[in-house]
Amino acid sequence: MARQWFDKEQWDAFWRFWDDAIQAIPGLKREALASMGDAVLREVRRQITRRGVHDSQGRVARWQTVRVGSKGGYVAVSPSPGETVQVTRSGEKTTSKDVTRYLERGHGIPTPRGRTRRYKPRIATHRTYVPGKAFYSWAKMDAEKLALEEADRTMDRLTDIFADYLAEV
Repeated sequence: MARQWFDKEQWDAFWRFWDDAIQAIPGLKREALASMGDAVLREVRRQITRRGVHDSQGRVARWQTVRVGSKGGYVAVSPSPGETVQVTRSGEKTTSKDVTRYLERGHGIPTPRGRTRRYKPRIATHRTYVPGKAFYSWAKMDAEKLALEEADRTMDRLTDIFADYLAEV
């Protein structure tokens, strides 16, 4: 029976590689989630302009931000909640989140009362609701595809780590 030689140096190199790969995975996951969130954010901003939101200063698109889960398990695009857009006479605040929701889903409008003879209605139609632009809904259709493409790009880096190791061996 022939003797088998065991190369301890290669064995140690193999386990060092696995330790390095395991240490790299959480960072790659964070990077993948960040790039996925950025891709979806770009799509939401593109849909805001495509759906006809008339905002010459770009506020609505600027309000959209990427939100990361507390344990780093997900990313989502949502309006930034902190910015106050308007304060009414009664002191109620309208935030950027409220305005984004009104634009996305639509909102009601007061009906003309017309109590005086000189009253001219400002709104010619008899609608009592302004339809929403649904830019989040439109972006949602492409979000999964865009996010998976970004995740694939990031995971290609993990494949590169394995390929580098195999090239060394």
